[in-house]
Amino acid sequence: MPKFGRMQTAGELADPAAAIRDARGALDIARAREAADPVNSETRRELAFRLRALGDLLKSHSDLTGALAAYRECVDIMRGLFAEDAGNTQWQRDLSGSLDGIGDALTAQGELGGALAAYLEGLDIRRKTSAGNPGNTQWRHDVSLSVERVGKVLVMKSTLAVYRESVALRSQLAGRNAGDGDRQHDVSWSLGAVGDALVARGDLVGALAVYREALELRRALAAQDPANTAWLRDVSWRLGTVGDVLAAQGDVAGALAAYREGLDIRRGLAAQEPGNAGRMRDLSWSLVIVGDLLAARGDFAEALAAYREDLDVIRTLCADAPGKDELRQDLCVVLSKVGDVLMQQRDFAGALAAYRECLDIRGELFAADPDNAGLRHHITVTLDKIGNVLAAQGDHPAAADAHRRAIMIRESPAPADPAGVPQNG
Repeated sequence: MPKFGRMQTAGELADPAAAIRDARGALDIARAREAADPVNSETRRELAFRLRALGDLLKSHSDLTGALAAYRECVDIMRGLFAEDAGNTQWQRDLSGSLDGIGDALTAQGELGGALAAYLEGLDIRRKTSAGNPGNTQWRHDVSLSVERVGKVLVMKSTLAVYRESVALRSQLAGRNAGDGDRQHDVSWSLGAVGDALVARGDLVGALAVYREALELRRALAAQDPANTAWLRDVSWRLGTVGDVLAAQGDVAGALAAYREGLDIRRGLAAQEPGNAGRMRDLSWSLVIVGDLLAARGDFAEALAAYREDLDVIRTLCADAPGKDELRQDLCVVLSKVGDVLMQQRDFAGALAAYRECLDIRGELFAADPDNAGLRHHITVTLDKIGNVLAAQGDHPAAADAHRRAIMIRESPAPADPAGVPQNG
């Protein structure tokens, strides 16, 4: 996905204020419950969860100040809970995740020092949790993600410090041997890191210039050695970063052109080696980005074609790795997007089929992980979408039942019984 957040469909873009209003309403309810029972750890955790959800939503709509306020209040609550029960590993994970939210928002504002401090605190918590449970692969994975965040900020800080030197280096490159591929690759990578740093500072114009220069270097490398698939893959990734910046600047046509060129490259790479899961994942990423951009500008037929091609790719990946829940979650995301587009096209039967398949998979995932608040939330969203389709078809009793089930799951203080999740609407 692009670094600027998930591309939204036309329906979601139509009224983002409504989503934020709903999130604030849920937060108000959580505040009232916590005020009525301030010593209850579950009501405090629910309040923290609602704050983090609001922070995520505000961040996705570029309200970084509001997002930071929400994340920081969430962290304060989680610190208090953590102090009362330092051995509660779920609270440790919640706290580290909220610290990541602060770090992400500060990084987007260019406040790299504060971001690094938040990421390091989260990393320290995760390392201690993982050390106490060395067999837990999820916590080890969390540690690796924290290390990546810390590393990226350190690279940004470093590249900003040597930015002038990097400019000089780029100038010197013109006089170097055109066949010095390793040197050109190193410089291209350095330019990409400089572009990332400029994005973090909000300098999209500067970032675009740097990314484009890095792209031209990578194109030249790929032209020198067309059989080098690693360099061709580098071209596709750099096209993605160019597309990200263009999309953030509102240049939809330019972004789409960059994404589609990257998609064509990835289709070719995947066709060369059909069993390569990494190449298929790259292809899936490009397809969903192109689909999201097309849907956001109302090109629903083309968006649907991209999403359906992506479904085929992800289904193949799932078949090759049936126990990988992450792939099944990706499948759910794209099924939901297909349903959204079909709703826009008034293909209610098709939308309902997509949403129901999505719900079936999420119900199975939730049954295996009933404490997963994210899955629980997505189940309620899918139920509401099913209810909307049924209402559009005129089946109002079934629609009301789907919405009622969603409300029951949302308002239940304990994890919902997976058996209560309807598999057929």
